[in-house]
Amino acid sequence: MRRLFSILVIVGLIAITTQAQPYPPTNLQATYGGIGEVGLSWSAPLDPSGFNEGFESGAIPGTWQNIDNDSDGHTWFVLGAPDAWDFVTGGDYAVVSFSYDNATFSALTPDNWLITPQLSLGDNPDFTYNVGGSDADWAQEHYKVMVSTTDASPASFTEVFSETLPEAAWGAFVGRSVDLSTYANQSVYIAVVHNGSTDQFNITFDDFAVTGLATGSDWVVSFDDPKDLQGFRAGRTTLHPLKRVESESSDSYKQRVDKYSFDVSVAKAVDSYNVYRNGSLIGNTADMSFVDDGMSYGVEHTYTVTSVEGSSESDPSNEATGLAYDPAAILGIWDFETAPTDLTVVDVNNDGVTWNVSASYPLSGSNSLNISYNGSAPKDDHAMFGPFTFNAGTTYNFAYNYRVASGIYPEDFSVHVYDSEGNPIAMLSDHAGNTNTAYEAADDDFTVTATGTYYIGFYAYSAADMWRIAIDDVMLTAGEVIPVELTSFAATSNAEGVLLDWATATEVNNSGFEIERSADNKTFQRIAFVEGKGTTSEKAEYSYVDGNVDNGTYFYRLKQVDFDGSFEYSNVVEVEVITPTEFALEQNYPNPFNPSTTIKFAVPTQANVTIKLYNTLGQQVAQILNAAFDAGRHSVEFNASNLTSGVYLYTVEANGIDGNNFVATKKMMLLK
Repeated sequence: MRRLFSILVIVGLIAITTQAQPYPPTNLQATYGGIGEVGLSWSAPLDPSGFNEGFESGAIPGTWQNIDNDSDGHTWFVLGAPDAWDFVTGGDYAVVSFSYDNATFSALTPDNWLITPQLSLGDNPDFTYNVGGSDADWAQEHYKVMVSTTDASPASFTEVFSETLPEAAWGAFVGRSVDLSTYANQSVYIAVVHNGSTDQFNITFDDFAVTGLATGSDWVVSFDDPKDLQGFRAGRTTLHPLKRVESESSDSYKQRVDKYSFDVSVAKAVDSYNVYRNGSLIGNTADMSFVDDGMSYGVEHTYTVTSVEGSSESDPSNEATGLAYDPAAILGIWDFETAPTDLTVVDVNNDGVTWNVSASYPLSGSNSLNISYNGSAPKDDHAMFGPFTFNAGTTYNFAYNYRVASGIYPEDFSVHVYDSEGNPIAMLSDHAGNTNTAYEAADDDFTVTATGTYYIGFYAYSAADMWRIAIDDVMLTAGEVIPVELTSFAATSNAEGVLLDWATATEVNNSGFEIERSADNKTFQRIAFVEGKGTTSEKAEYSYVDGNVDNGTYFYRLKQVDFDGSFEYSNVVEVEVITPTEFALEQNYPNPFNPSTTIKFAVPTQANVTIKLYNTLGQQVAQILNAAFDAGRHSVEFNASNLTSGVYLYTVEANGIDGNNFVATKKMMLLK
């Protein structure tokens, strides 16, 4: 806590007023907090006047003592990325002691002492730290916390706390706080001793802190007239307004303070924390965690937290960025706190060693998905989630975290999409030669070419005699459908009517195109449907002739429809249709046909039109049409259900009122 004092001298009476500003929280982190939520967590403020050591220099400080009390050549040392046993909190390094020697495959019986420099304790001192065993299968390590008030010799220390690591610390850190109030107002050495263990693996400590020190009290003094108060000095100081000697009781000291009319504000703990999203206050909590469920989905937000003490508020913490996933987009979340019901494991080589959910190396919580030491046989094992229905054209994201047990033993795994249990059809990513002993985050985007039932998961294929792969906090989400990329759309008038041409650069999940026409660019009607290419990365070209038009102006648009029913409209194109300038007969469509087909023709003037049908012997078998038509484009549907299969000829004869005549013949084929 920071204190700003304004001091006024009044005829021998000293009045001190205080304005307190607490220290900001530390280590703010934003994580997945639940569907549609961001989870925030942070650490308590660090008092700069306290004693803190996280070994971030990469070495044990020279003011500490590191004693190999059993003289076996093994003692405490600092490890961090990219070393083999990287297992830290709040930084890159931690301090570790071993009860097993990997190099010689032999058990150790440590008696290793790590001793702080001498510290002067205040009224309410505490010793806090994080501790854990990096290998969850070999983590029943024992240690003691000891205190000496005389010197740093191991014989001078008294035990104040000891434990064998509980299950919560197997492969994970747990926080501990040791009350040192018995040693209040004394100078001490604090020792952490790794002993009482053998043939386990290692014990790791990080972020040592001692609060409630007598030195470095939180006074920042500003004088109106410094000459009047020679007993004070600016900055961090051990002096109180009246010095209290070691033998003086609290009541006696208070009476002396009251006698001199000091108004002193005593430091107190943080009352609560304010939580800010993008600079706006969204909540207050007494806890060191908060779940934000009020933000928009799919958008990154920036968070900070401040400490609140009375009416005073600290500066902001570090910033953390969080994103809330749309609940509708989440297909699966696996934290392995319980065995997932949709997890299928396939032990291909039947060696009895395969993926399982256990307490080995969890990233968060108590469990992970992992596969262990595989002896003489290479790993050959699938772990799959599903089944899921994946839609063609939808982009999916598969996110996961992974680590290995040892940097000495590299591990191999890959990520696949499966069409059935144990049958991979597409590899999304390959993670070969992994030596990371701290979790790394990864994710893969993918699409499928056809809508169907699929699985997704991991395939372990490490060489023989490796160790362990661990996976944790896995999430599968569905993203946006990749749209059909329409590159052109045009309409032109010709002798047959209106020709529509369009092209696409790529298509995903494209069922086809509905063609819509309007006479006023307001009300559109569907006139046809043209099938799409489904999913393709190649250019596709389409055309359609609208022959059912008279003179006038028309508007057309395309309605692109996906297989899942979603759709998108194209731009609108305009075309002007004028009267044909010549007679014309079109090929029937469809052809071949059964039993109906359409015949289109054009007349440039009012005319009487007949259409007759002949067999290949020249015999007339039907009269399809005999009627008068205005100038324009026309069509007639012919039903041949009473005819046998074969080739037929249809002939049009048109006699215009202007004396012009027209005769034309085309073939059609009836297939039944």
